Amino acid sequence: MKSLCLTCKELHRITVKRLYHEVTLDVGSPNDTNLTAFLNPKNLGLPHVRKLDLYLADVPEKCNQLQQANFAIRMILEFLPEDILEKFSWHPWSPFGADNLVMLYKKQKKMKWLEGIALDRDALAEVEKLPHFDQMFQNSRKLGLYPDSREVLNYCATLVKKTPKVEKITLHASFDDDHDSAIPSRELNDSATGPGLITSTIFGHLQPFENCTPLSLKDLTLQKINLRYAADTYCKFVDFRNLKAMRLFGCPGADSLFAELCKSTKLPQKLETLEFKHDDNPENDALNALDGFLCLVSGIKILTLDICYAKQLPSSNGITRHSKTLIELNVHASRGDGEEEELVYDLDDFEKICKSCTLVEQLSAAFPATSVIRAHNEAFLAFELALGDLVQLVTLNITTWPTNTPSSNRLPRKIYEHLLQSLAQQGFERSAKHHAPPYFVGTPTSNVLPPPPPPLTPYSSKLSVIAFGSSDKVYDREDSKNQIIFVKGKAVDPFGKESVLAVQVGWCLRKYVEPRSDVLDFSLSRSSRPPTREPVQSEDSD
Repeated sequence: MKSLCLTCKELHRITVKRLYHEVTLDVGSPNDTNLTAFLNPKNLGLPHVRKLDLYLADVPEKCNQLQQANFAIRMILEFLPEDILEKFSWHPWSPFGADNLVMLYKKQKKMKWLEGIALDRDALAEVEKLPHFDQMFQNSRKLGLYPDSREVLNYCATLVKKTPKVEKITLHASFDDDHDSAIPSRELNDSATGPGLITSTIFGHLQPFENCTPLSLKDLTLQKINLRYAADTYCKFVDFRNLKAMRLFGCPGADSLFAELCKSTKLPQKLETLEFKHDDNPENDALNALDGFLCLVSGIKILTLDICYAKQLPSSNGITRHSKTLIELNVHASRGDGEEEELVYDLDDFEKICKSCTLVEQLSAAFPATSVIRAHNEAFLAFELALGDLVQLVTLNITTWPTNTPSSNRLPRKIYEHLLQSLAQQGFERSAKHHAPPYFVGTPTSNVLPPPPPPLTPYSSKLSVIAFGSSDKVYDREDSKNQIIFVKGKAVDPFGKESVLAVQVGWCLRKYVEPRSDVLDFSLSRSSRPPTREPVQSEDSD
């Protein structure tokens, strides 16, 4: 799009709207001087900015970096045209400048996404005094709530109370248990005697929960929220039947919530996205409750499961239940805290999933062990052949690393990547062939021999991305060393014959090559470096 903008004035006028719709900036570095060109009134793209994401730049010298970043943010807010932003996000977990927040609410009064984040001082009273304070929430539909103190809890409560048409809530508690002034977990979370500080503060205007009108949400994300007694709180003030997306990350007692949602009066009827990241107990209560929930609910399109301390993987029956709708499957489990090897499905279960869920476009799962310096073992090859039933598959993420067995020494990373490229290339080539339909129908007689089977026939494979490992990057916009990604390219020999070529790309670049690869964005509990020998840096290199 940048190149298209530079083609001619007419194409620039057309393309600049799309190019500037979503802008991401790093602030707090010497590159802040380039913001003057971005904020120039002659920049035709400036009025088309709708989503603005700010990151704290990664610089060697961090002294006074936050102050410099706050100055850059204030300059951005001053020069942006009024009432154009729909979303403004400050991604680092460092406090945001209260003065900049007040400036944001003064200049941008039509935002659809609002956030309750930590500030360098309490500015709630100052924000509430703005003349158009009540009007700010007329367009708001999405709330990101990130409480880490009582002040932020009160700020989040105001956002929820003032947003009557809220459709999406992300609630991520970030209370530090090690801090001297930390709020005890027993006080924060719900208990058998009543709601905890989080629910009674943020959703206090709905009390008593037994008599309130539930929030009609379409999207709910809960992270680090204790759900042991969710039946008396969250299930009372949220109407789960209307949810289209539900995400539970690191929520103790999630099995109680799943058990409650299995009831016919609370079972989600429109659920399309389910993401579940959890540390299970020795009895695997969460895994059992999840399997039961998946067998009752229907219509899931995106399913992401990442469970630690599990004795087995989620049941294949719960996954195949959604065979007519499932397009993205990301399923993982390990017996430990993520440091141990992932569990791998039995071949029968994996084949069952592949034969049933033929609409899957993106798949992330653990594969059996194999070696990059030897022929594939039979189990790994069987998994690859099972993928032939996924005719719509675009992105494949194998989260277990191939080894260099039987060699006892680890390979240098560059050599390992080269051998891994050959493995990915064979995967692309194998996906371009499939068996023809059954060639013999009926009962053969002793006098008539069946015709020979036809050879494998090529077909147009949609597989475009093969990745190994899993990314450990959540907010940083840089390539992870824990993931190696290949996209399908082509090579032409001197005679003009084309063949498949696996081309290595970075995490950031692959989304421009193939947008249907967002399964790689999810950060798993288990993320390990490839089994390589890193180059030794000399002492003088520092």
